[in-house]
Amino acid sequence: MKGRPTFAAMAAVLLGMSLATATLAQTDVVRIDGPQSDGLLLDWCKGFGKRCGQPAADAFCRAEGYRRSVRFVQLVDPGKPTRVIGTGEICSDPGCDSFRWIECRK
Repeated sequence: MKGRPTFAAMAAVLLGMSLATATLAQTDVVRIDGPQSDGLLLDWCKGFGKRCGQPAADAFCRAEGYRRSVRFVQLVDPGKPTRVIGTGEICSDPGCDSFRWIECRK
């Protein structure tokens, strides 16, 4: 049948569209290594010892002008003080964790 696309041609078009979408989605994300708050490492928690991980990462991204965090990695016992983004408190305890990096979505 002349003029009808073959399965292989349609699959190639769909694959190309998928790759283009993935590339666009990746450019929408910014990775911030060693995130800081007022000159100190960002604490793992948004409140002192509570709302840890995602809530603190989201608050950091919003403070930096982004919508939210999409991925992040914890930095356990960085050996330096950290700043709690929700309260501004400083955690000097050796057990205070931070973020190795945070990816924020525009």
